[in-house]
Amino acid sequence: MLPLNTVSLDGKLDQSLLPKLDRIKAEANVSGVMVDVWWGIVEKQQGQYNFNAYKELAQYCQRIGLKLQCVMSFHQCGGNVGDTCDIKLPSWLTQKDIFYRDMHGKDDPEYIALSMDDKKVNGRTPVDMYSQYMQAFKQQMGDLMGSTINEIQVGLGPCGELRYPAYTNNRGINIQLYKYQQYMN
Repeated sequence: MLPLNTVSLDGKLDQSLLPKLDRIKAEANVSGVMVDVWWGIVEKQQGQYNFNAYKELAQYCQRIGLKLQCVMSFHQCGGNVGDTCDIKLPSWLTQKDIFYRDMHGKDDPEYIALSMDDKKVNGRTPVDMYSQYMQAFKQQMGDLMGSTINEIQVGLGPCGELRYPAYTNNRGINIQLYKYQQYMN
């Protein structure tokens, strides 16, 4: 797995990573790598997608003979085990009551609640948003799809896992003692 911040918040590929890809291909004899394609980076403006940095990465992988697995990451990064950066959901998601809520009434903005899947949020359902995002990815990647980009994974739920958000590390909760305390509207 490539670093979570392979693409910066302003949509730029970390160029220092490229020589490392050459090295791991040569020294570790790997056939491919995985990268998170963050919704909060790509769709800064609603309905406008900028996959340029991810395409640049895929083209580099193609040049050196690496395969690329892309994870469509529809959750935020930050506050969980292993998170090394903070990448929020798109800022245009301003509608109230679209997130899970804890027993104290605090929203968990890590992922849009599953109960919202078929409800309009800013004019589109979340399922429509995810579908349009992935269609734009396919279109912008063109012939890299099915060749260099050999696998797509879809992250669903907190941390990209299909689960309810029982805790987040950034709230200072002892996860061994924490019980399920998230609610949907």
